[in-house]
Amino acid sequence: MVSLEDEADIFGPLQLRDLTWVGRMDAFLEIWKPNAMNKNAERQGDRKYFVGIVDEVPELEIKLSDLYPIDAAAGGDIKLPVTRERLRMRLEDARYQLAVFRCQSMLNKLAKRRGSIGDSNCIPVQDH
Repeated sequence: MVSLEDEADIFGPLQLRDLTWVGRMDAFLEIWKPNAMNKNAERQGDRKYFVGIVDEVPELEIKLSDLYPIDAAAGGDIKLPVTRERLRMRLEDARYQLAVFRCQSMLNKLAKRRGSIGDSNCIPVQDH
């Protein structure tokens, strides 16, 4: 079963079979746009954390114009619904799946070297 190294830290290292398969995770979002003068990418606004080191962050607000050049004055700019909690849940699920995948890959590689069938005992009961 996949388990957290520290149950109080939901994005801390994940362990399976007494080995750490996924380390601590911090996640953030940045918006980068090309500079109108030289076309070099420049970060627009501050880095927005939604996992890990910052617990109290505002909801993420992304506009279509942050991702694609449009004429906001013409009324074509819309806000894209991105909730911090949904991102956290998806990242948490992805981390558990990554731990299982890494464990299974390692066991299959070892089995191939020994000429035996792979071990599927990495498949956990997810209780997160």
